[in-house]
Amino acid sequence: MKKLYFFLFCFSFLPFRMLVSQEIILATGEWGVLSSNQLSDKGLVSALVSLVFKKMDKNISLQFYNWKTCLTMTEKSEIFASFPFVYNEIDSSFVLYSEPLFYHNLKFFYVKKLKKTDIQSIDDLKDSKIGSVEGAYYEKKLREKNISLTLYPDLETALIRLLNGEIDLLPVNESEGWELIKKIPPVKGKTFKTLDFIFNQLDLRLLVSKNYPEAEKILKDFNQALIKVKKSKEYRQLLSKYKIEE
Repeated sequence: MKKLYFFLFCFSFLPFRMLVSQEIILATGEWGVLSSNQLSDKGLVSALVSLVFKKMDKNISLQFYNWKTCLTMTEKSEIFASFPFVYNEIDSSFVLYSEPLFYHNLKFFYVKKLKKTDIQSIDDLKDSKIGSVEGAYYEKKLREKNISLTLYPDLETALIRLLNGEIDLLPVNESEGWELIKKIPPVKGKTFKTLDFIFNQLDLRLLVSKNYPEAEKILKDFNQALIKVKKSKEYRQLLSKYKIEE
């Protein structure tokens, strides 16, 4: 009888969400095409995570919150995980990271004919007219290299100026850039392209609650399923949808 009381006592401390559902609860926030409640597939990374859990034969409940709430719920074990978070961005003893979900590449978009082989690093940009969104996180890095910038209030304006030839190159997170370009009226004879050179890369991962029941086992299974999904036709179709090269 004492063992039964002890079990019921411990059971009562489990988060209510875990008691009422067999689903694995995940949280995410709005981040362009990576994760958005406005998109049919909930965004590139959200769709990938859903594919992985489907491969694991696990049901999930994906919920959208602001990023601070996502982090708090993860640390308190109210959910299994939140995503996408940059690897090692959160320094907490309460969380674990998955293997990389997606590398968010910042590339230089261009329209004019350029000798792509001449641009292999930031140092090769000094003779080009570079645009930037005002206040962007990469602005400081470019200025430290004494690269002059033409600033624009938002990304859409900057892309239109690039299309019109006002600037030569514009650093843009690749997946966001291609999605936004769909909304810009095309100009005959002009096509957006990207340099092969990757200016910056964010390593995006699942942020897992360390104290969630069987967290390490679920995470291990997730990482194994992730490898399989990234070799699948569904994954290639997902990347193609968002114009991302493998």
